[in-house]
Amino acid sequence: GAGDTADYTDATGAVTVDLSVASPQALVSGEASDTLSGIENIDGASGHANTLTGSGVANTLRGGSQDDTLTGNGGADTLEGNGGADTLDGGADADVLDGGDGNDILKGGTGADTLRGGADEDTADYSDATTVVTADLSAATPQATVTGDATDTLDSIENLTGGSAGDTLTGSSVANTLTGGGGDDTLSGLGDDDTLEGGAGDDTLRGGEGSDTLDGGGTSETNGDTADYSTHLRSITVDLDTGSGDGTATDTTSDVDTLIGIENVIGSNQNDDITGDDNANTLSGGDDADTLRGEGGNDTLNGDAGDDILFGGAGTDSFNGGADVDTVSYDGVSQDVTVNLDTGIGNDGTGGADTYTDVENVIGGSGDDTLTGTDSTTVGNALTGGAGDDTLTGGAGDDTLDGGTHGVNGDTVAFKDGTNGVTANLSTNSATDSEGGSDTLQNIENLTGTSGNDSLTGDGNANILMGMNGDDTLVGGAGNDTLNGGEGGETNGDTADYSAATAGQDLNINLTSSTATDQFGATDTLQNIENVTGGGGDDILTGDSSANVLTGGGGDDTLMGGTGATTGNDTLDGGAHGANGDTVDYSQNSTGVEVDLSVTTNQVKEGSVFTDTLLNIENVIGTGSDDVLTGDDQANTLTGGDRDDTLKGNGGADILNGGNDNDILNGGAGADTLNGGAGTDTADYSDNTDDVV
Repeated sequence: GAGDTADYTDATGAVTVDLSVASPQALVSGEASDTLSGIENIDGASGHANTLTGSGVANTLRGGSQDDTLTGNGGADTLEGNGGADTLDGGADADVLDGGDGNDILKGGTGADTLRGGADEDTADYSDATTVVTADLSAATPQATVTGDATDTLDSIENLTGGSAGDTLTGSSVANTLTGGGGDDTLSGLGDDDTLEGGAGDDTLRGGEGSDTLDGGGTSETNGDTADYSTHLRSITVDLDTGSGDGTATDTTSDVDTLIGIENVIGSNQNDDITGDDNANTLSGGDDADTLRGEGGNDTLNGDAGDDILFGGAGTDSFNGGADVDTVSYDGVSQDVTVNLDTGIGNDGTGGADTYTDVENVIGGSGDDTLTGTDSTTVGNALTGGAGDDTLTGGAGDDTLDGGTHGVNGDTVAFKDGTNGVTANLSTNSATDSEGGSDTLQNIENLTGTSGNDSLTGDGNANILMGMNGDDTLVGGAGNDTLNGGEGGETNGDTADYSAATAGQDLNINLTSSTATDQFGATDTLQNIENVTGGGGDDILTGDSSANVLTGGGGDDTLMGGTGATTGNDTLDGGAHGANGDTVDYSQNSTGVEVDLSVTTNQVKEGSVFTDTLLNIENVIGTGSDDVLTGDDQANTLTGGDRDDTLKGNGGADILNGGNDNDILNGGAGADTLNGGAGTDTADYSDNTDDVV
């Protein structure tokens, strides 16, 4: 270069020169020192490690074949390292740094510098920068820009070292070492086997192709360091906790990345499988169907686009499903899990308060889980209970509710409350919910209705059907069922419906004892039931102290309302009768009754109070007191019981049984049979206009 040169290429020892001092000298190892004056350039010893320092003017400093240290200071300097692992520092102004052979470190300093690495692996070092460094080795003309300074030109540079700010360093298609330093850095290795060292701060590391080492560092972090595979073209499998202390990331090739000090992962746009560790991880799946596992710690799982499956693990986790249909899974959790997708809040059973956004489906664990869907008519939820006695509540959409393997009491679908009732049938695995959604029920044993008028039907299992408020209809099925109408809110009462029983399948249903023997021989438990509908057999239906509606259905049924004049005004409907007709039975009443089948109102009087309404009744059994029983124009059987009864058949071929004591029997028209029984009985023909023989 221009200026005068002190040439020490033949020196027998290392040369040390500092042109920036007042009286520069050249120190040659093992020799006397030289005094330099008016010298701008230095050629160091060719076979030794030289230390050459320039002044404030343009200097040319040349090293030898060993590991030289060349410092330009001010001026437009030219630094030539030649052989060896040299360290070149241009200082101020626009310098040209040429590392030559060997693994060199080049610091341009301030100004628009040119950094030529030469052969081997060379590093452009910006560790002194306090503002953001942006460097890209993959560009057609690689450059590095320091914010607030100038842009350097990089040639034959393999490695980059950032400064204390948040730098963006991009490698090339060869093996690079990118070191972020302080600040929140973004390092991208691109091709080959790269080493990315984030340093302090929340860094983002992108290895690219090849088997890369991603070291996030572990100091001055707020949210942790991130391994970013968002530009990766193949599916990845990431495990931050392999048991060896380091994580790994693999794809469908033989490439294996080593992850050190990484807390967060961003997946590719393929089907990824990403597992965190016991730290607080943020795992993002990217597009396509991903599987994310948070493990321990307070994790954030972002499914992004695609049908994703998210496993939170222990801790307080945040689930964001993103677009498409996403599932949060608690499979493997033995504690009781509570999830409410409508409120977006849940509990994983270990004390973690989880949150949910854009999650459609939930899989429970082996505990007694409570899973609730969203209140959207456009989103259908799939809620799967797993093992345990689970409670599933769908939303307003078309939901799939799967209880899984149940525990002792079975899995329950509890419908979201609404003004409209629900229709649910476990034997057809279907339900129409209170918002009009069509739900699919699988592995469900129990149903809980709404405050509306519900229709709940069981199956062959032992079902618990809970009507809640409203006038509910409960159909048990073949198992030993519990039918509970619920307390309060009724207008006409809740009904246990056995109308599916056919002829020959006789029922015995007793609301007083809260039991029912159904057509399958099973014994049901009835709670808060006011009404009963029988089947096609010869049924015995017994009410309680409530106002009951007992409907016999087909067959010759026997209906018994409550006992006593103040215990409920019952409606007793025999339905279609068989050969012998339907019977209303007051034998358990403590006071006498007056029953008149020939009228449609005021048919039954207990004491001075009119009580029951009778429909489709042919026969009457009286009490143990003084009864007045009157038939109609059908063939009636009237049975008085004890005490002094008055029986009147009216039309039809009637059978009048007086029972004990002194009864009065009036057959009326038709060929009647009068059986007075014990006591002094009277056959009354006073109404007849024909001769009595």
